[in-house]
Amino acid sequence: MSNRASPRHDAADESSDEPFVSIRNLKTYYDSSGIVTSSDPVRAVDGVSLDIHEGETVGLVGESGSGKTTLGRTLLRLEDADAGTVEVEGRDVTALSGDERREWQQKAAFVFQDPEESMNERMTVGEIVREPLEVHDWPTITVETVGQPLAVAGDAVPAEADTPDLFVDVTGSDLKVTVRDRLPLRPDDIAVERDGDTVAVELRKHPDEIRQDRVFDLLAAVGLNEEHYYRYPHQFSGGQRQRVGIARALALDPELLVLDEPVSALDVSVQARIINLLEELQDDLGLTYLFIAHDLSVVRHIADRVAVMYLGTIVESGPAADIFTDPEHPYTVSLLSAIPGSGSPWDGDRITLRGTPPSPRDPPAGCPFATRCPAKIRPDDWDIPEATWRALDTLYAVFRTRARSETSAVDYLNRLLGREIDSSALTELRSELIDTHELPEAALEIVESAFETARHGDDEAAAAEIREAFSSRCDAEHPDPEDGPRTNRCLRREHQYDDALTTLSRRSGDDDAGLDSN
Repeated sequence: MSNRASPRHDAADESSDEPFVSIRNLKTYYDSSGIVTSSDPVRAVDGVSLDIHEGETVGLVGESGSGKTTLGRTLLRLEDADAGTVEVEGRDVTALSGDERREWQQKAAFVFQDPEESMNERMTVGEIVREPLEVHDWPTITVETVGQPLAVAGDAVPAEADTPDLFVDVTGSDLKVTVRDRLPLRPDDIAVERDGDTVAVELRKHPDEIRQDRVFDLLAAVGLNEEHYYRYPHQFSGGQRQRVGIARALALDPELLVLDEPVSALDVSVQARIINLLEELQDDLGLTYLFIAHDLSVVRHIADRVAVMYLGTIVESGPAADIFTDPEHPYTVSLLSAIPGSGSPWDGDRITLRGTPPSPRDPPAGCPFATRCPAKIRPDDWDIPEATWRALDTLYAVFRTRARSETSAVDYLNRLLGREIDSSALTELRSELIDTHELPEAALEIVESAFETARHGDDEAAAAEIREAFSSRCDAEHPDPEDGPRTNRCLRREHQYDDALTTLSRRSGDDDAGLDSN
């Protein structure tokens, strides 16, 4: 497996190059409200901005549920955006419909995570790869006349594509035909005649035969043989099935591939071969990749740039070499800490994030990572050890989760009657989180008041009490990304604070010490 040490676009040139794909403030929500029930929408993609340059690979990483796949599907118009734009060559693809939408979906293709689940077991490999060609009625042959503009008649149409399929040179007495690379036609498959100001083009090869030859070429390009055309998916290994999936994605000669965890279901040795295949295809065909993964060790080997996604937003992005050697966001550092020998500057133990990400139906008001962040900025009002701060953060998250969970009929009745609710669970929670720490008297009074509020059924108010007393800037603010090749949506980028690496290193070595607000 190769290891790309530097991106194809120099950082100095990145901002001056026009991106191939420009995503701005993209939002994709899922609304599950019905006639009877009502709930907040799932904010799967919540204000993403990202550029993808022609010919490069952008690695999109993050935990499961962070919105990576939804972003890729929205980019290809497999999902509809609720807000924002995706501009490609000056067109907003989120607004396309009809033929224009179909045209975009020919230029961009999707490679699915599970090659077994994404294939029809009743179809042969040849039928699977050929299906996009038939759905889009491929080929539609475009012709451009060289030397003199003439009308085109017959089986072909005048060229409107960036790269016409046929060039007919009409400068001499004998017409000369040139066929575009990768189109399975030879000049003698085409009959061309000139009649005054018209060039008549006739295909001597039937479209079904052209499609079959195209499939044979695609199978060869991904390392499979013609005999595989007639086999069924269950007769292939996982790596071979993924090669079939890649061949299918390449069928319509796209410019952009969205690869959704294309190697996560494969063995390590097979992963390496698929990564090498993707790099070879990119070099040969000039492809642009959005490579989605949760494993940074895989992304390191293929990506030119990396974007780190958390709870529907991009929290950090930049050249791959910079992300691995100088991560700036605490979430990025935590991901890198899980990779042995990742090459990152983090040399401590693995950073285990407590709890789970907040619900995408109700993300935090400030930084989405604030509820789990081990480098969270602490307020100046309290002199509390870091381990105790983490316990208070967890307590707030528990109250907040309880407030948004469904209330049983018994709890609802107890709340109406003013009785205590789930007292034993709250007692256990206090024992595990609070009783093992020493809190200042004023802080302890606030915590006790919050528990009392929760016992009477108002978890929302209990969470509010904790937040009001112990919150920091991170709970209220989420800075916009900076302009330029590096973006970092963390308040620790401001000069008055220690950076994420310094803070994490200090806190990991002294969890029980009292720390200042930096």
